[in-house]
Amino acid sequence: VWGLDNWIYGANGDSDGAIEAPEHADRPGVPIRRRDFRMRPDDAWIEPVAGESQYGIAFDDWGNRFVCNNSAHIRHAVMGTRYADRNPLAGITSVIQEVADHGSKAKVFPISEQPERFNDPLDVGRFTAACGIHVYRGDLLPEEYRGNVFVCDAVGNLVHRDVLEPDGPTFIARRAPGEETHEFLASTDAWCRPVYLATGPDGALYVVDMYRAVIEHPEWIPDSIEKTLDLRAGSDRGRIYRIRPDGARPKPPGRIDERSSGELVALLEHPNGWCRDTAQRLLFERQDRHAVPALEALARTTASPVARLHALHALDGLSALSDDDLVRALANPHPAVRVHALRLAEPRLDESAALRPAVRALGDDPDDRVRFQLACTLGVRDDAASLEILAKLASRDSASRWERLAILSSARDRAGRLLAELLGRHDDFRAEPNSERRGLLHRLAFMVGARGDAAEVRGMLDLVGSGEELPRSSLALLAGLAEGLARDGRSLGALLHRDGPAAANPPVEKSPLDLAGVLEMARRLALDPARPAGDRADAARTLGLGPLAGARDPLVQLMGHEHPEAVELAAVRTLGGFHDPSVPALLIERWASESPALRREVLDEVLRFPAGCAALLDAVEADEVARAEIEPARRDQLRNHPDPAIRQRAAQLFARDTNTDRRKVVEEYADVAEMSGDRARGQALFTKHCVQCHTVQGVGRAVGPELVGVRKRERAALLEDVLNPNAALAPPYINYVVATKSGSVLSGIIANESATSITLRRAEGAEDTLLREEIDEIHSTGKSLMPEGLEKDLSRQELADIIEYLKQIQ
Repeated sequence: VWGLDNWIYGANGDSDGAIEAPEHADRPGVPIRRRDFRMRPDDAWIEPVAGESQYGIAFDDWGNRFVCNNSAHIRHAVMGTRYADRNPLAGITSVIQEVADHGSKAKVFPISEQPERFNDPLDVGRFTAACGIHVYRGDLLPEEYRGNVFVCDAVGNLVHRDVLEPDGPTFIARRAPGEETHEFLASTDAWCRPVYLATGPDGALYVVDMYRAVIEHPEWIPDSIEKTLDLRAGSDRGRIYRIRPDGARPKPPGRIDERSSGELVALLEHPNGWCRDTAQRLLFERQDRHAVPALEALARTTASPVARLHALHALDGLSALSDDDLVRALANPHPAVRVHALRLAEPRLDESAALRPAVRALGDDPDDRVRFQLACTLGVRDDAASLEILAKLASRDSASRWERLAILSSARDRAGRLLAELLGRHDDFRAEPNSERRGLLHRLAFMVGARGDAAEVRGMLDLVGSGEELPRSSLALLAGLAEGLARDGRSLGALLHRDGPAAANPPVEKSPLDLAGVLEMARRLALDPARPAGDRADAARTLGLGPLAGARDPLVQLMGHEHPEAVELAAVRTLGGFHDPSVPALLIERWASESPALRREVLDEVLRFPAGCAALLDAVEADEVARAEIEPARRDQLRNHPDPAIRQRAAQLFARDTNTDRRKVVEEYADVAEMSGDRARGQALFTKHCVQCHTVQGVGRAVGPELVGVRKRERAALLEDVLNPNAALAPPYINYVVATKSGSVLSGIIANESATSITLRRAEGAEDTLLREEIDEIHSTGKSLMPEGLEKDLSRQELADIIEYLKQIQ
């Protein structure tokens, strides 16, 4: 799809690999896993963009990009990939927002008789094949349809319509008025398969109907049934529908490509978006410099903000956009013009003295999107003025998640200086910051610790203050610093005294902070049951700043069940951050009294390092930890460990838990599908074994697919899903194992990745973000995160109970 910015955007789907340009062998391949991409048409330059749209890309009049993905029918790409990628320590795991107020996997209202389905366990009464997303930008349908988002569902034989409402830097999509219980277009013909939408040259809305009897991928259809189907039935009957108001006579504009460049400039004011887009594209392709004066005049005088945007980007495409035009655009009354002017100004800010004050003037802009874009744009300048504005934006907009992410992105290598600006000039961050401000302080301090620059750490410690009771802002700073340092197993003392042996962990004599006093205060706060759980958790993390010898006892004590779960988890993670060979035994020794949530966190920390894996296997062999208490996914993690010694021990220890012939297991348990089950027992078993990775009716963790509408799936198929989870494995749910250069080993599905980092998501929805430079090796297990061998932990009757529960989920 041609973008307003003169790039061509492509939907990637679930493809992996890297895109290369054969005629440019000097350019590295561009990884596109879990991303879409865009191409610069004049020189074949390709770069990844946020999206992961399976089929369909849509732009509104203002250049906002929307994508869809099977059950997620409308997502907004809020932040540019370049902003997320430039600061991997910011913790930006996604720049996409699902904007429908009726949810992902939203309910739809087909009017056709729905045939039997064989694909994943999703109800045909919900979005399962969202595709062809499109924003109507024409001038033929009534005004209330302009800017509406239309999305096909090929399985439901329908086209859905949403209306967009601004919501800070993003949107909320609501069902169109009058269509709360039915769809904009629906067919009684079960072969009708809408897959693509477009605004036509005549202003009408066009619908492409693929027309097929079978729309499911053959991979998901059992072989015995596939043999009875004509998979291409209907392939000779596809058609295109044109939707227009009754009685309206569309008036196509004629051959736009035969018009002069001057006429193309005039078309940029046309009310139909197709005409504007085509005119701008043709101006770019022609590279006719004679069009520049007319474009400059349009950019300065048009009453249409949309036309002004097209003119600015057309000038940019001709390398004729002046700083004067950008200064005018930065002061334009329409916020979308100011947003695009900021983006266009970015590469010029270091050189243009005229643009910098015009950009800084937007620090008090009344529009949310302008301030969000400003926070992103300021990351290209490393000067005091930019920091001052970033701090001002943080003080005003810290309640906005997207604004916080933009500020963190722009902080990059100056998190310490931004902290000084925030705490020095903004009292709202100093005394009693709310949870959002504390979170921002914590992340900035984490960045300081993770960067490991001794001078920056000293500067941050100057901000902490001293006294018997440090303010909550200081607790957040110290906790973030401790977590950042623990990322690579560093200690504060070793960092600030690099001239001494790091292993000796010398006292912090040169530190501006009374570390001994702070650690004693943290110990006291963490153990104080009268303090809020958040403060106690921060205090527990702060103990990671000192040596293990002083932190061991209070942290072990905080793992007791009498403490709030947030405090227990903080204690476990802080202990794990010491990277000391004695820590795994400390974490495991209280196993019998630990809660399920704490046990999972203990396993997360223990399994990161070979020494921890060995300690866990020792405990299992000694019956200190029961084999049955190690979840199947953890057993798989041990059996797939990069260390051959650990793999061998785990394979022997859990040998009777595996059966490599899963098809045989399914056949042996076939009778379970005919057994009667108990729904209540099944729900309890599902909660115990499955909610760590699946969500049902809003309960659980979104690691694997959400189990919406499984009741319509055959019992035999559900049984195979449980017993043979790798029979039909979707790419987003493949498990990966990552070994880092520091010796840790992590596993999980790849939830997000950028040019500089990847994010793994594991059971419970916990995530680990790793810099690519930290990674020693990464490989796919070729299997689902859902383990094989659950039949070893569940009786036949228990399997039947779980299936009965799944069959009754609404």
